[in-house]
Amino acid sequence: MVQDVYVIASSQTIVTRPRRENDPWDQDDTSTSWNLVGISTDKEKFGYKERVSVNFDIDPREHYYLLYAVYSTGNSFGNAIGYHFEAIDLYKCPKKAREALKIIEDNEDCVISNQKKTLELLTEDGKVHEYTIPWQGYFEGLDYVKVEMVYVQ
Repeated sequence: MVQDVYVIASSQTIVTRPRRENDPWDQDDTSTSWNLVGISTDKEKFGYKERVSVNFDIDPREHYYLLYAVYSTGNSFGNAIGYHFEAIDLYKCPKKAREALKIIEDNEDCVISNQKKTLELLTEDGKVHEYTIPWQGYFEGLDYVKVEMVYVQ
């Protein structure tokens, strides 16, 4: 049985360099920080959500381990540090989550021409999850990837 789980996170964005008023193309440079709140099986509850699908039942009395990444983007006119929050997978076992984390860390700088790099991560039940790295691009870059314990909200 596949169950959708919604990752609840809040963010705060500050301007680190304001756009130059005399340059119509310029944009603000920003920096976003993220606060991971928890998970929910209710899509309508809470605020910002990313979704992961898992092959196990979510028990509200248990804790889980979320593997997620924060990455930056931008363009020729401005940078957005930490702009994207990407929930990658949810685990019951911290060891499995850390193993997936290591695979991403070992491949974070790999770029294959114009193709997106796909990694094979193992899910909680041992199945292969084909994960395409979204922070590959001319202006994108990984800020950090992390495993954090989360609770059902």
